[in-house]
Amino acid sequence: MDNIYFDSVVVGGGVIGLASALELQLSGQKVLLVEKNNFIADETSSRNSGVIHSGIYYPKDSLKKFFCIKGNKLLYDFCEKHEVLHKKTGKLIVANQNEEDKLVSIYENGLKNGLKSDIELIDGNQTRNLEQNLSDKISLAIHVKSTGIVDQPAFCQKLQFLFEKNGGQLTKNTEFYNYTNENSTHISFLNTLNERFKVQSKSLILCSGLKSFETGCMIKQIRESSNFYKLKFVKGHYFKHNSKKPLFNRLIYPIPNNLGLGIHYTLDVNGYGKFGPDTVIVDKIDYRFNCEDLKNKFIDSIRGYSSKIESNELSEDYTGIRPRLAIDEKFIDFSILDSQDHGINNLLFLQGFESPGLTSSLAISEYIAKKLI
Repeated sequence: MDNIYFDSVVVGGGVIGLASALELQLSGQKVLLVEKNNFIADETSSRNSGVIHSGIYYPKDSLKKFFCIKGNKLLYDFCEKHEVLHKKTGKLIVANQNEEDKLVSIYENGLKNGLKSDIELIDGNQTRNLEQNLSDKISLAIHVKSTGIVDQPAFCQKLQFLFEKNGGQLTKNTEFYNYTNENSTHISFLNTLNERFKVQSKSLILCSGLKSFETGCMIKQIRESSNFYKLKFVKGHYFKHNSKKPLFNRLIYPIPNNLGLGIHYTLDVNGYGKFGPDTVIVDKIDYRFNCEDLKNKFIDSIRGYSSKIESNELSEDYTGIRPRLAIDEKFIDFSILDSQDHGINNLLFLQGFESPGLTSSLAISEYIAKKLI
């Protein structure tokens, strides 16, 4: 089985891996996509808010800003073309009087990022004209018109369908467990259902999400790179809003904190509301609801922008884990290591793809394909 050959091997069947595998396959390559779980996109890619982000928060020269703004348009276009459920809802980032300076800074950052036609600064009365259930405490808001929602599992399933329809090969329940390089050819050692084999490829893309640290440790040149990180896990809980009528028609976001965008209100594609995520630093991947007094924490946070919420209106929904490269830094960009970082040609190693990874996925896939084709 030593002569199994692909032009590219992509390790990790989350949204970034799926989009990248499809883009490479459509370029004329023969691509193998390797996923360790029984289902594609079974971790971070499906356990998030399902929001199509605008790019308002990120520094002007960052990868997150570039990929998010480009990915926003690509994702809307993809969903229209392939009939993936989505909706451009718009979003309000809200602030009370003590937070107005921070909100104005976010607005000015959005202008620097070229979002002038997509964002508008509005006062409290204008904000409540748009959303009557917002608290009287809200004195200023940014109306972000390009934000929306997408059925993220359906999006990932469509990527998989198109990848396989166009000749791509997907192997699930398959671990990438070792690596070597011979004569500029990548040798990936794989284990599926206790059958071990190896695959040769010209290019190798490693985007294994929550397992990226373990994956990187298998390759000496990545392990020794100064830009290689041991991941920090941030757990987020989500609560359903138990009401037939949505509390808001748009997404509602408070002022962000260092670990995330705050406990916000989002809608799913069926029109039901939910709140989350919070930010809980954890040592291991565990998707249970196991934090004490969690509902009260959510209620206290939500009442910062809406007094019309009661504890009995919330019920446990799901949790997700975000892979962060650091905890104590205000901004952490996506990390894509290439030959300049580790010295191996046609090897890309991705880490830290949390939000806005979903929105950015199609832009990232274009970037990856251009670097490898």
